[in-house]
Amino acid sequence: MNFRIFTIAVAICYTLLGCKGNTHNHDSHEHEHAHEHEQHNHDHNHEHEHEHEHEHSHEQSDVINFTCEQAELIGLTTETIKAGEFTDAFKVGGKIVSAPGDATVIVARSSGTINFIDTHISEGMKVTKGSPIMQITPAGTIDGNPIAKAENEYKASLADYNRAKELVKDQIISQREYEQCEQRFLDALNAYNDLKDEHADGNVNVTSPINGYITEILVDEGDYIEAGTILGKVSQNNSLQIIADVTEKNYSRLKKIKSANFKVSYSPKLFKLSELQGKLVSYGRNIETDYAFIHTTFEFDNTGELIPGSYAEIYLLAESQPNTISVPVSALLEEQGLYFVYIMTGHDQYKKVQVETGGNNGERIEILKGLKNDEIVVTKGVYNLKLAEKASIIPEGHSHNH
Repeated sequence: MNFRIFTIAVAICYTLLGCKGNTHNHDSHEHEHAHEHEQHNHDHNHEHEHEHEHEHSHEQSDVINFTCEQAELIGLTTETIKAGEFTDAFKVGGKIVSAPGDATVIVARSSGTINFIDTHISEGMKVTKGSPIMQITPAGTIDGNPIAKAENEYKASLADYNRAKELVKDQIISQREYEQCEQRFLDALNAYNDLKDEHADGNVNVTSPINGYITEILVDEGDYIEAGTILGKVSQNNSLQIIADVTEKNYSRLKKIKSANFKVSYSPKLFKLSELQGKLVSYGRNIETDYAFIHTTFEFDNTGELIPGSYAEIYLLAESQPNTISVPVSALLEEQGLYFVYIMTGHDQYKKVQVETGGNNGERIEILKGLKNDEIVVTKGVYNLKLAEKASIIPEGHSHNH
């Protein structure tokens, strides 16, 4: 009986001890689970914050920081976009030439051999009226000495003139015949005096008929020429013409052309006919056989900056179109066939924006898409902003975590 009671008591104690151990294990398990849950939440929150920071960084990556001091140093300028008048144009090639009434030819007064006074004579050289350019040596020519011939003509005409003065008094000859004798004498006198002035050491000086610039030399040293031969051309260069070569596909547009802008290779300037008192002279009604172009001619005042005979890039200006957004040519940046501009987005902050372009008149370019009114566009200093943009880009794969 006592043994049975002892056995029951031992079993009860063992059971109680087992329950206490299970309670401890359960609490430990719950504590470990809670710790793991907190760690998960921490990791999740950290990842979320990291993603947010990455998104924020990506949003700011296209902003270019450029201080006011930097902008002032490079001369950066801006323009506030306002839709307005824009003159469309189409670009062609062409040539600058002397205006027809502004040039004259140098003609040989006698036959002989050409000798250059200045061995460095060349096109573009400045000359003054009456200044010797070259000489003609008459020795050995079939015409003989030109000054001797002029002297003989002068003496003969003088004798006839003196006789006519007596005959007209007695009405033996008519007044008209007398006047003809007088005119012959005056012409012979002028020719003789001219030749005397032109002769030096037996040679005939060839002089410039006007003040201007030599535009053409048509003979070489030692050439034999006849009297009346054109030796060269001189232009005053007061007026010039620009001749645009227009293809037949643009013929229908010529009726709308009013003026032009143009550029030359030896100057960075854009020349505007509107500032040079330029005017449209004519445009062709047929295609040139040798060139397959229709010539359109403008005339303008020469400011001394342009060289006759030089080639030009010409923008033929048509009628203006209203309510058009445009920017200066200097504002455009081209990259792989695409066009961009930089706009100011805030204090010391800029952003590159892609745009779609339209017409180009050499001064401004039409913007069809990408800009709107009141945006501030950089017009000068674009290249410097491009360099600043490249310097601010972090190469892909680079990390600040160490």
